[in-house]
Amino acid sequence: MMPRRISQGLLLGGAVTAMGFTVESGSGGAAESAGAHVPPPVSLHYELDAEALRLTVNVQEPVYETWFPSVASIIPELNEEAYARELEQARTLIADRAPIRIDGVAVLPRVVGIEFLEQLVENDYLNYVVIEVAYGMKSVPKSIQLQWDEFRTEDPSWPLTEVDATFEYEVDLQIFQFTPEGPRLEWQKPDIPPVPKPSDLQVKAVPEQQVAWASLSAILLGVVLSVVALRGAWNPRRSWPLAVAAFVAAVPLSMVPPVLWRPPWQAAFEMPDESDARYVFEALHLNVYRAFDYETESDVYDALAQSVEAGLLDQVYDEVYRGLIIKEEGDLLSRVRGVEMIESQVTIPDPADEPRFDVACRWRVKGSVEHWGHRHLRTNEYRARYTVRGEDSRWRLASVQVTDLGRVDDPEGPQ
Repeated sequence: MMPRRISQGLLLGGAVTAMGFTVESGSGGAAESAGAHVPPPVSLHYELDAEALRLTVNVQEPVYETWFPSVASIIPELNEEAYARELEQARTLIADRAPIRIDGVAVLPRVVGIEFLEQLVENDYLNYVVIEVAYGMKSVPKSIQLQWDEFRTEDPSWPLTEVDATFEYEVDLQIFQFTPEGPRLEWQKPDIPPVPKPSDLQVKAVPEQQVAWASLSAILLGVVLSVVALRGAWNPRRSWPLAVAAFVAAVPLSMVPPVLWRPPWQAAFEMPDESDARYVFEALHLNVYRAFDYETESDVYDALAQSVEAGLLDQVYDEVYRGLIIKEEGDLLSRVRGVEMIESQVTIPDPADEPRFDVACRWRVKGSVEHWGHRHLRTNEYRARYTVRGEDSRWRLASVQVTDLGRVDDPEGPQ
């Protein structure tokens, strides 16, 4: 039996899905909508792998100089000793205001770098300081308690009401906020099943039957005798030589290797049931978006060809590529951060003349555009009808018709 679960989701505010965050108090939570291009004063990005949890703190220059007795613009000119002091004061603040507990054990931060970014166009020409922090580990933990409790700005009467944060682990990126009322979150390791390779999605063949030559001779004798009997010419004295001849022929034929044979009414393939067909489709569909992790167009096409028939490659490439372009960010290409299959309805023809089935589905694609200092997350929702067909003993997407699409934060989008 095939595994059933392919896509990933989100856990926030105590609701269980694949990506695990629990808000301990206050109003901290998910923020999936992508608003206007306004870089926040402070933003955080966590990235987890088997070796470390890495934290990137992006701070606007005036806020940085409120937190520390420093002049941000001279950071690039600091000598080794002064730069070490800059790292140490950042480490002290992170340890005090943003403590981390990994599997219940407090882990001290290590500030590995501080960089001053001056008036980049991606940051609306605002100056930023980027603080890079690392927390060492030997394997991916089961849970991480996160905290951010620094909301001061250059104006004491206008503290930050929230700090945007993102958390990246394997295939998923989540965005949420820390607030003064909800400064703590707990991440729990999700159970992410492995995504099958397209080459593993094989059409199940029905093997031909092995028939022994001796059995064929016996069958032939039975046919002959039946014909004789039906014609009313049955005579034991005349028919026994036929039986002896069949027996004599069967002895040497029994030494001959059996012949492979398929009844004309039996198909050469076995159609999957609805559950297995849905598994095959969702795996192919997810691998389409994984193809866009490659950098060059030729590599993307090569990866797509593993899941899509040759005649459909250009259409799929163009449709997915257009969906990843974010117009309000200057036509930048976003990176796929998650694909969630919301619903899928499988139709299997009966009888099936070829290995083929149809799927009507609705799904969401989460993409992000990353700038120095901040990230933008956008989620699109689609409806489409697909045909999946067996080709060269492998399942591939054979046709697609997108029937609806829109932003999930757009009230005019698909419902």
